Amino acid sequence: MPKANGATPVVCLSEIPLASLHQFTNPPTKDNRLARYSPYGLNKQAIFALGGRPVIYRPDNESDWIPDEHKWRLVRFEAGTIDWTHEREWRVPSDIDLNHIPLFYVLVWRHQEARTR
Repeated sequence: MPKANGATPVVCLSEIPLASLHQFTNPPTKDNRLARYSPYGLNKQAIFALGGRPVIYRPDNESDWIPDEHKWRLVRFEAGTIDWTHEREWRVPSDIDLNHIPLFYVLVWRHQEARTR
């Protein structure tokens, strides 16, 4: 699990509309087994209930007002040079136990990847 600003491990999520998912994910290939994003869909209300929050985009020199216990939400933003706002990122300050998510989707590229339980 990656660590964001500060020492808190986080799970990073992106608020991608389903209609735009194809712009952010790629089918696995021999050369690129993992795309930048994995096509999982989680209920935003459930993520919020687990402590997930939208990140705070700001320049590095404007983060002193954020308490250390919330630095896991910070993402660097520099107008014209560093801009990740298109990701509409959310973070959860821990692992996500999918047993506590009431509804989630797993999208697959080929029907052979789907498996029911």
